[in-house]
Amino acid sequence: MTRPRLASLAGNDWAKPPASPGALHLRFLRGVTWNVVGALFMQGSVFLSNVAIANIVGQKGFGAVSIIYSALLMVMNVAQIATGVTATKYVAEFRNSDKARAGRIVGLCSILSWTAGAVSTLLVALGTPVATAILGDPALAALLPLGAVFILFSVANGFQVGALAGLEAYDVIARFGIVQGVLHLLICVAGAWTGGVEGAILGIVVSSFVRWALFAFGLSRELRRHGIVVSFRGAAAEWREIYRFVLPGALGLLLYPAVWGTNALLVREPSGLEQMALFAAALNFKTIVLFLPQLFNKVGMAVLTNQKGVGNATDYHRAFRLNVAVCAVGSALAAIPIAILGRWLLALFGEGFEQGHVVLAVLMAGAVIEAVATAVYQPVQSQGRMWLSFFWIVLPRDLTMVVLAFLLIPNFGALGLAFAHAGMATVALSVTLALVFTLRLHRL
Repeated sequence: MTRPRLASLAGNDWAKPPASPGALHLRFLRGVTWNVVGALFMQGSVFLSNVAIANIVGQKGFGAVSIIYSALLMVMNVAQIATGVTATKYVAEFRNSDKARAGRIVGLCSILSWTAGAVSTLLVALGTPVATAILGDPALAALLPLGAVFILFSVANGFQVGALAGLEAYDVIARFGIVQGVLHLLICVAGAWTGGVEGAILGIVVSSFVRWALFAFGLSRELRRHGIVVSFRGAAAEWREIYRFVLPGALGLLLYPAVWGTNALLVREPSGLEQMALFAAALNFKTIVLFLPQLFNKVGMAVLTNQKGVGNATDYHRAFRLNVAVCAVGSALAAIPIAILGRWLLALFGEGFEQGHVVLAVLMAGAVIEAVATAVYQPVQSQGRMWLSFFWIVLPRDLTMVVLAFLLIPNFGALGLAFAHAGMATVALSVTLALVFTLRLHRL
């Protein structure tokens, strides 16, 4: 019964024999290996710079840096309007079958990224009164304009990394990630050492420019190697197709304002900056747990979309199963020892941080659930079911986060926020599983 549907999606390409399971595994292995190498330096440098900044500026100062940085990340992620994942999807789908179209899509994503990044940067630079009302601290809100330019270069770089992932140029991402990771650590630590909280924020801004410049060079070189010419003149012809993917994808980014809003709730509590510091320190270890699953999902997204584009249903299903299995096992193997050693690991951030070990344990449980949920979600993205995703996954997930945080933070502080994160992940996994397997999206 599925053959006519498959044929309608990809024409005669579905007649192609599937690759062997070994070939598919090698393709995943190559992508993940390069991603691990690059991300070890990028994520490792972020972790080490956070440890250094916390020790330099103290617990309250680190809480201030964390809430400002999380605000910048929130605006950046929303401003990307899903151009990174859009570039990955369409470049992967058309890089072999329609190079001209791939070039137009890269051009359109570039225009959207720079425009959205510039507007968002300006709004943040002028938004101190709004930030003051939300955070309840004029001195803290005044730090936001200092980091606003971070948004511009980070949004522009998001689509570049997405396009490189669509080309499966993971070696390029890794090589430049190594360079950028080392420079990020040096720049941010030097900024904190010389300028305290303000210097740390300026270091983050300078690092974002360096990252953009490196990946701009890498993307230009890879596009030439693949014979793809970026076209701005014909980009508007792709708007209708991209719009169907970008708009619901952008609405799906509601999670980021929800996350930052709950951070702001925490900061407004008594000893809010200290509680924010504890949560931010524990959150670094959640990033470590999600390290491998996020990398594997990047590869999985490109592979699934490419298999859809060339018409290989068998390898599509194999890729989905492999992705879910690795994300589940990998996250659990990382989360368990971190939860056990939490007290000693948090002490790396300085005096007083070890009291957040229960917060860390709750975040570890939520991280494993989140890793599996993200892996199960890949068929939804690869098949462009973004409106369905928004109503059936994003809204329940984000509402759970906000409601739990509102109820729990006043009584439990950072621990309440950790439970809100874990509850959000649980709801996301439940509704995603129901959607994917009810509609059989994992099998096309």
